[in-house]
Amino acid sequence: MGLALSARRQGRLDEAERRLRAWLGWVDDVAGDPGAALILAELGFVAEQRGAAAKALDLQLRGLAMARKVGDPRAVALALEGLAGARALGGRHGEAARLLGRAAALRESVGAPLPAGERGDVDRIAAAVRAALGEEEYAGECAAGAVTPLEEALASVLPEDAGSLAALLSEDSAPRESRPGDGLEDAFTATVKSASPESIPGAPFV
Repeated sequence: MGLALSARRQGRLDEAERRLRAWLGWVDDVAGDPGAALILAELGFVAEQRGAAAKALDLQLRGLAMARKVGDPRAVALALEGLAGARALGGRHGEAARLLGRAAALRESVGAPLPAGERGDVDRIAAAVRAALGEEEYAGECAAGAVTPLEEALASVLPEDAGSLAALLSEDSAPRESRPGDGLEDAFTATVKSASPESIPGAPFV
């Protein structure tokens, strides 16, 4: 995962996708929803950086479904940031700004704003949205998104994805109660640390 994350941030998208997809099936079987949410978000960012808006949207919606089942606001925020990138790529900049505002509010709600070193995707997406909307409109849309309930925000920014939204908002996909430390990174990291080297695709741990 570390190699995949590094490759994507350096623009080596083919390598990043290969490494991410190699893990996805294993995570589905072993680590469950938290690991899948992270990988789907990363694959969505890969698609967005390639200019594939529809594919990015599909991957981020799938990641959002996993994140909602996990119940960690940080996981949901990551998916919303990915959706913002997909929407911005598709020219829907107001929706992208509202999604960024909702994501930031979710992170703030658990006292976990993105540190500077991890803001690359958000800053990249926000810069594109600002350039399209202008600073004043961007700030207004972000502020509106920050105070909009999640279900309402999704229903308003993704109206044509009614089928996907119905699944995301169903009882089975509703967030579970979680402690601030029970999240995407924590569960996945714990699973990986406990796995035997021979159970992991690719090379063993070094």
